[in-house]
Amino acid sequence: MSAQSEFPANIKDWTKDHVKQWVINELKLGPVYADILYQEDVAGAHLFWFQMQDLAELGIKAGKAIVILRRRDEHQKRLTAQDSDRDRQPSIYAKILQEEEVSGAQLLLFEKQDLLQIGIKAGPAIMVLCERDEHQKQKANEQKGEATQSRTEPTSVADRSKRTCQPHPFDVQQGPHRYIVNYILVPETGPSNLIDPCHEYKSFRNTSNMTEMKKFTDEVFRFASACMNCRTNGTIHFGVEDTMKGFTHGEILGVEVDDQSKYGDILNHEISNYFQYKLDTDAKKCIRPPRFVEVLKPDLTSSKRYVIEVDVVSSYSACEDHVYYIWNKRMKKKKSQSEKCLFIRDGASSRNIFRKTNDTPTDSKTDELGEFLKKVPQLATDRKTAEENYSKRPTLSNQGLKLINTITGGENMLDNSRYKWYMLVTNKCHPSHRGNFEFLKELSLFAVLDFDSESAVNGVCEAYCKFRIANLHFPDQFKAIQSRTDTKEKLNLYKQTSWIFCNGRQDLDLKLHKPSKNSDWPTEKGAAVRHVISFLCGRDIMPQGKFLVVFLLLSPVDSFLDPVLETFSTFRQELTGLGNMLCICENQIIFQQWKDLIQARYEIDVTGRCIYDISLVEVNGTILSIKTQTCTSRRFLPCLGFSSVELEKKDEDSMASLDILCKNECEGTEVEKGDSFHEFKQSKEEHFYRGGKVCWWNFYFTQLPESLPFIKRDKYSYLYKMITSTAQSSKRVCEIFNLFHQPGCGGTTLAMHVLWELRKEFRCAVLKDKTDQFEEIARQVIQLATCGKMEQSNYTPVLLLVDDLEELENVRVLQFHIQETVAEKNIRFEKPLVLILNCMRSQEPKKSSDMSNSVSTFLTNKLSEKEQEFFEAKLKEIENHHRKPETFYGFMIMKKNFEPKYIEDLVHNTLKGFKIATKQAQLLSFLALLKCYARDSSISMSLCEDFLELDQENHCISKTVQEEMGGYSTLFISTEVQARERYQGICIIHQLVADYCIKETAKYNVSQSVITKQLLAENVFYEGLIGTEKLKQDVQNMLVIRRYKEDGDDTTLFSPLIEAIQNEEQNADVKGVLIDAANRFDKNPFIAQVLARYFYLREKDFPSAHSWAEKAKQQASDNSYIADTVGQVFKSELKSALEAEHAAANKLSLTPENLHSYLTSASSALDAFRNCQVLAKKEHTNRQRMEEKNTRMYGSYNTLGYLGDIEVSLTIVNILEKVPLFQKKHHDGEEELLKYLSGSLKISNIRVCDSQDEEFLSVLTEYDSNLSNLKIKLKEAFQFYEDYFVFFKSKSSEKETAEMRIRRKVSNEFVKYIERFFKSVIDKKAEKKRKPKISLQLEENEAREVLKAYKGDTFSGILSWLLDRKVAAMETIVEKYKFILVNSPETSLKDKENYILANIVLNCLKPESSLIKDYKTLTDYLKEVLCVIGPNHQHLEPFFLASLLLWPNQNSDIDSRNMSAYVKSMRDCFRKKYGHLYRSKQTIVHFYLGKKPGLNRLVQKARIEQSLGKVQDLNALWQSGEIWKQKEVEDLLLQTKSGRTEGRTIFLQYGSNHPIEVRPAYLGQLRTGSSNEKVSFFLGLSINGPIAYGIEFE
Repeated sequence: MSAQSEFPANIKDWTKDHVKQWVINELKLGPVYADILYQEDVAGAHLFWFQMQDLAELGIKAGKAIVILRRRDEHQKRLTAQDSDRDRQPSIYAKILQEEEVSGAQLLLFEKQDLLQIGIKAGPAIMVLCERDEHQKQKANEQKGEATQSRTEPTSVADRSKRTCQPHPFDVQQGPHRYIVNYILVPETGPSNLIDPCHEYKSFRNTSNMTEMKKFTDEVFRFASACMNCRTNGTIHFGVEDTMKGFTHGEILGVEVDDQSKYGDILNHEISNYFQYKLDTDAKKCIRPPRFVEVLKPDLTSSKRYVIEVDVVSSYSACEDHVYYIWNKRMKKKKSQSEKCLFIRDGASSRNIFRKTNDTPTDSKTDELGEFLKKVPQLATDRKTAEENYSKRPTLSNQGLKLINTITGGENMLDNSRYKWYMLVTNKCHPSHRGNFEFLKELSLFAVLDFDSESAVNGVCEAYCKFRIANLHFPDQFKAIQSRTDTKEKLNLYKQTSWIFCNGRQDLDLKLHKPSKNSDWPTEKGAAVRHVISFLCGRDIMPQGKFLVVFLLLSPVDSFLDPVLETFSTFRQELTGLGNMLCICENQIIFQQWKDLIQARYEIDVTGRCIYDISLVEVNGTILSIKTQTCTSRRFLPCLGFSSVELEKKDEDSMASLDILCKNECEGTEVEKGDSFHEFKQSKEEHFYRGGKVCWWNFYFTQLPESLPFIKRDKYSYLYKMITSTAQSSKRVCEIFNLFHQPGCGGTTLAMHVLWELRKEFRCAVLKDKTDQFEEIARQVIQLATCGKMEQSNYTPVLLLVDDLEELENVRVLQFHIQETVAEKNIRFEKPLVLILNCMRSQEPKKSSDMSNSVSTFLTNKLSEKEQEFFEAKLKEIENHHRKPETFYGFMIMKKNFEPKYIEDLVHNTLKGFKIATKQAQLLSFLALLKCYARDSSISMSLCEDFLELDQENHCISKTVQEEMGGYSTLFISTEVQARERYQGICIIHQLVADYCIKETAKYNVSQSVITKQLLAENVFYEGLIGTEKLKQDVQNMLVIRRYKEDGDDTTLFSPLIEAIQNEEQNADVKGVLIDAANRFDKNPFIAQVLARYFYLREKDFPSAHSWAEKAKQQASDNSYIADTVGQVFKSELKSALEAEHAAANKLSLTPENLHSYLTSASSALDAFRNCQVLAKKEHTNRQRMEEKNTRMYGSYNTLGYLGDIEVSLTIVNILEKVPLFQKKHHDGEEELLKYLSGSLKISNIRVCDSQDEEFLSVLTEYDSNLSNLKIKLKEAFQFYEDYFVFFKSKSSEKETAEMRIRRKVSNEFVKYIERFFKSVIDKKAEKKRKPKISLQLEENEAREVLKAYKGDTFSGILSWLLDRKVAAMETIVEKYKFILVNSPETSLKDKENYILANIVLNCLKPESSLIKDYKTLTDYLKEVLCVIGPNHQHLEPFFLASLLLWPNQNSDIDSRNMSAYVKSMRDCFRKKYGHLYRSKQTIVHFYLGKKPGLNRLVQKARIEQSLGKVQDLNALWQSGEIWKQKEVEDLLLQTKSGRTEGRTIFLQYGSNHPIEVRPAYLGQLRTGSSNEKVSFFLGLSINGPIAYGIEFE
């Protein structure tokens, strides 16, 4: 090859061009592979160091790589001349290293990837690393004293990929240190300063069971004697490569250890056989027991191998000037012989210098031995001096104080720490650590990023979970949920610690979450962890500057690839520095490596943010010493018989929605014992008196000596007595007590006072997170009731305070879930397990209390004379103990008996000179507006700080919000917000103060619309800080949510805020506010819905109304209420057009064009209302949507679509009556209209007389699909309401009044319906009497029409007369059915069913009526029906009738088999037809089983109430269940005594093997779960099957 002759002789002198030409021309491998090497700057000097793996990493196939390497080696062997010097000229890569300021120490930490990242190509990078390693090996050999030259051949790629690590700390028996397999320990060393240990390695491979222990003792005692003779400390390591045969010298391999004890035993046993008599005592003092250091796999999981280490401490006190010979046992000629040896440390090895017997006198060893013996006294002196110098080292700084100062933000106690939350980052711990993590339970840990994949089993997580609850998460769970709000909520971030496994979990058999090697972690898990850190540091999650990130390093971080280092970098970037970070290193070695890595990587010194000079034991003790002093160390719950059970912190964590009040609350705290208690007491009292929410401490302070009792309001005694008496008398699992109160009158304080006084009799708690799912709240409440109880009885009841749960119906739903939870857990009870004290705000509390069916009382803004006296006395006490009590406005407002003049003057004086242009005035107006119109509103402190620009970089002195607000700060108070987030907020001190603030700002021309617009315009409130979500929800609520009027009869047209702006300002102001709101919350369909309603209700601007309604529909196409609004706009537009036409001509002047316009609007309205009906059913069929927390749709079925359908349909009828086609000029025109609307006359058969008729007919044809079945659709809508009101009732009595309004509207529309479609039939009744020979078929048809007019054609319609109690109507229905059954040739099963029911109802209304058929005839009819239909019939009516007429008698022989089948079929039919309604409604029991025979056996509710006579509170009797204990009821109803319980069901059995299933009226009534017990009860009969009332256990 001609070109080849031009190449330098030595391959190391080739340039990259030479290499490229060589590959192409000499090796014939083609330009592809040559270009690969060329692009990576591979010159000859680089190629010299290449191995197979290096070429493979560049993408060169194995076959081609082998050719390159072998031809390279052949070329080198042909060289005869001396190798040319290596290319030492400065290169661009040297400049890169120089520019990056890479020192030699830092270069030792570099790997190939690190060099690639700073711009050095692969070829030069490999050469740099190899030469660096060669240099290090040469240096190690020089320390050994060996005259060996460094290897000229490169080490393997496998060798170069291995990392160095530090040995286990010396003379620490079981430290936290762990090794990683294939890591390289520091080189073996000889004596240095006598204190630092020398090291010797033994691979301990290739040993049999017989020779293993012999080799172990030989090596240990040889090494120990050498160290003791040289007076140096040392460690010998077994399981570390020492020969380089297949491994790198110092490479950690580990050995399998089946029994650790045998190694220590053999040393103790053999030591006297090796050392001379008496000197073996010295050896025992110097030689430490074997230490077993665990060896981990690369993914940091256990390899079940160990490095066995023995430390030798050659202390002066033990060795003095002794010389230590040992007897080394050897086998010669199959005999064991002992050889005397004297070992010393010679460089990095131990050498015997004792002369053997066959040595000549001039042997060098003789001289060496003599020289050594002469040096022994000096060695002893040197050792003594070294120990003295070591003990005189300067003392280290007090890092305990540094830890306290840093972890509390300079406050020295966790109680008042600057940090509200802590985040922990930790790695693998040692078993010796696991007893020192108690301090973690004292920190408010928000999240833990754990890089130990075994932590859940034997790490920090396992230790923490002994004390506290943690939710175990993976990083990808923070990305799987759509919104950040959903993530916070679903992961319970603010309730329990989120423990995030950042490198998988070894204990779970999940391939996706297996641990990764450090080299693989960035690609496999790095991105997800970075996302988690970014999420956790978001300002919507954590308040800025109020959390601390703590790195707890329990094992070394010694590589740039360690995930913990990457995590540190990410946190540092997110927090923009180290100010909110702290590193706690378990020892100085870990710290030094950590510090060096960060120094090399980021050029920053972390020493100032590190704790490293105190042990983990000391860290644990230090933090425990500053734990909270305001909490009782051991908290107890009351049990029956005045006993107690301890409430563990872990149990309390699992009930995070509850604020649990223990029986020893506030007692025995450290703060009370200290000097700061007076200051603490003053602070708590002043916060309360200024208007802050009451806390348990406020009650506790009033029990201290020389303190006045807490003021007892007049209603206190009533509540106390009702709760305690009900707890003893009731047998229901959960009872409710309502306290209605005006905002700011002390209702919540009164309720908490009752809890405080009952804390030793009940297990008291306050529901602090009202956003939780009711199922979860119920679980926690029952957990509290059963906490610490092993047996299934005698539980101490829970007294739960629920403060303003939006709607009373939600309290009922919570009660329902509590009952379900008790039933599911099979909990036995004799008396109530839960008593709910429901504290509910109301503008007219007395009226609300009177309307409620539950036990209720009320509290108003008016003090009694007795209460005023209490406040006067309390004021004197306050004046004696506090400065400026006149500024305690919260207290003074009540003391002044809510006097308007006092509040008005207070606000007027505080707001004097109010200027809305200032930030302070704006913030105050925002707070006042929110307090007036949004429940529990506040603005987070972080939002206030940003709004007031307190966190700007240029301000010199940090101000608090209170300081910045100046005099306005007296009108607001800080408050703790606990919902989906947890943060500090501020709010106006009192509702009345907020009201007067709004009035006062109006005097400065700042109206409510101006304030609202400004609030909507401030971007800072909506940009994702903590508290933003709640503020946004509060703002939207005060714009959208309408309020029920106090009588429950109606709602306001708009929210109170919009109503107030409407009343006090102009329409333009309302419109402007709503449009600004729509722009701010452009994704909220309910704002658009409000705008649509505003435009069609207030301004009659129907185009705008349609536009906004359509926008709302697009954003929430599955919401039935928005669909109703779409229909309402069309309906209102139609009504407005009709009114306009009528007003213009003083009558309805109809033209084809007008008719087309009217029918267009009407058809669009019908489509929208019918869509509303479909969506309403879907909403309640989908239980998950129904129970969505944000909507709280419990018990609210949207029936408005049916009402709108009815109203529009009847309007269409009114319009069509004016169409000339159907007027009197046409023969029977009105009748034709009715036939057409009923579907019995096709539109093509309608007669026309002229061209005008044809025009009208053309319009009707276009809308024929909606018109031709109008009567049928009307009938369906009325039938829905008939079933809805007759079969069901509201679960909450408070909703019944609201539903009565709809019922009245439906009744009014039904009258119109009858007048339109059945008026002629009713008028013909008189005519029939005059013409008795009318045809039989015509009379039957007319009879059926009369039945329709009287609602007698449906089952629910007949039952409705039982409630309306109109005897004449009922007799007409019975009469008509009797006629049909006698005269009709084709009677249906439905006719017989309705006739039977009509007789039953008439018998209840008028038992003496002659029209009532006898019991036997009715049962015969029923049996005929049942024989025809069979058990799989799709309608429930015949089965319901069977339960009424064929229910077995207790003393009869009737087989109950059929009844069991009827009940099952009835329930199946009910679920299919009414399942969507049953979720939100409760079935009505129409009949109860009485003692009389025949039809008189069926007793309705009105008859029961009539038997009681005049009762003061009838509703209370029904609600409490006391009605079943009344003698009159017991005499009237039959008490069934053949029942037995099984699970949550009762079974009745009358001698057959087919028991009848009966359900209890209230879940939780059954005392036991799975046990079978006899019960008696009263039987109620509903369309959903039989129901048991007044259950008694026998």
